[in-house]
Amino acid sequence: MQPSALLDLRFYQNVPEFHNILAVVSSTGTLAMFKFDPLADASAPLQHLATSRCDDLDDDVLFLQCNWHPVANRVLGVTTSTGLARLLLLDDEWKIAKSADVDIENSLEAWCIAFSPADATSTATNQPISVYCGGDDSTLRYTTCHWEGSEENDPSSILNVPFGPITIKGQHDAGVTAILPLPLATQDHARLVVTGSYDDHLRVFAIHDLHESYGLKRVQLLTDANLGGGVWRLKLIDIQTVGGSTRIRILASCMYAGARLAEIVTDNSGQSWACVVLARFEEHKSMNYASDISSLYPTADGRIRIVSTSFYDKLLCMWDYEPRR
Repeated sequence: MQPSALLDLRFYQNVPEFHNILAVVSSTGTLAMFKFDPLADASAPLQHLATSRCDDLDDDVLFLQCNWHPVANRVLGVTTSTGLARLLLLDDEWKIAKSADVDIENSLEAWCIAFSPADATSTATNQPISVYCGGDDSTLRYTTCHWEGSEENDPSSILNVPFGPITIKGQHDAGVTAILPLPLATQDHARLVVTGSYDDHLRVFAIHDLHESYGLKRVQLLTDANLGGGVWRLKLIDIQTVGGSTRIRILASCMYAGARLAEIVTDNSGQSWACVVLARFEEHKSMNYASDISSLYPTADGRIRIVSTSFYDKLLCMWDYEPRR
């Protein structure tokens, strides 16, 4: 048992040798690190490694979400109930060694933080990475951070911010609760960024990375869809290109409406975008805060196995999506 409520959990997938390390953030601003190793001890597969916190934060400050930096080793981004977007540098014992705030904070609770995917063609630790933050003030903010110098885990290098920050207001009618930057660009080289909101909508934006636009704000809303219930979490399933058309399937946890499997589609011109709901799972009787897919799916026949959960009714459900023939 943990001493406080657990609000988010992320496996560290950047380094293969640490793929079974996971971070858990809490309602008292603590970061707990675990190792999942059922082969070492089947009766206790989850081993506690460390729990630490930031000394400058009060005990009543919540860590609301976390995400691992895609390039920097042992760097975790977190958001707080006071609106901060913060980077945590962990030491060799998986404790917080240093921390630094990114200038994309929100005026109310910061619900989500996300990083753009790393450039798959580069192994450089100084490649620019876009970082996004969304909060209860209905704004989405973003900037660019990149490394410099020989000390890749020096927090001063983490916070080399040459441009921004940029604020996107007026596009969301309620708090921004989920951000999913995709490894996909439009024909004019804008990154696709999907957001979820308390206003029940999933939105797809074309946002130019600031290091590509020389600091200029270039944002376009491509499409949106009302999924119902408040879109709390987004999970990329796959990206397919068929006959020039791009199809992006996303699993959404929609709080009071249950889980949704949505598909974002564009034609070969890249000018027309749409979002459709492929499947709904509505067995949950309270807030669906988390859903995921099995790593063994999709299968050859297109079937996807999904696990979804809900809060007050304490349900964990497993169900399959089978595409229509």
